Amino acid sequence: MRVLFVCTGNTCRSPMAASVFRRLCDEHGVVANIASAGLAASDGAPISRNARRTLDNAGIAVHCPTSSMLTTPLVENSDLIVTMTHGHSHAIHAQYPEATEKTAPLLTYAGMQNDVVDPFGGDLDEYQACLDSMALGLEALVEELKKTT
Repeated sequence: MRVLFVCTGNTCRSPMAASVFRRLCDEHGVVANIASAGLAASDGAPISRNARRTLDNAGIAVHCPTSSMLTTPLVENSDLIVTMTHGHSHAIHAQYPEATEKTAPLLTYAGMQNDVVDPFGGDLDEYQACLDSMALGLEALVEELKKTT
């Protein structure tokens, strides 16, 4: 299973989600190829300092340390595209209509309609709140993948 996490700049939310998801997959024995990208990312930018510190504080290794722009090959080579907001999903649906069925916001996996709030520029508490807000969606996603693998 190839899972792609997508946010805006690919320096906060999607790399944090990918890192936590990597750990959850390892803990649950789920085999997945995990990547992250941004709709408005510049290739090679480092993960934000506070995103890294938040992951470090949680004892989670950074899985995607530099940013990547969302590209056609990334979309085509992903089995599942998990976005941080409904707006991200709509943007992907508009640009890549063939990816509509495999694209959904993270928190919908936990039955929630909330978006994951962007902590960019915020303090460590905002990054921790962001990371905490992803937890139910990431756990539900792992459970979903356990059923299919």
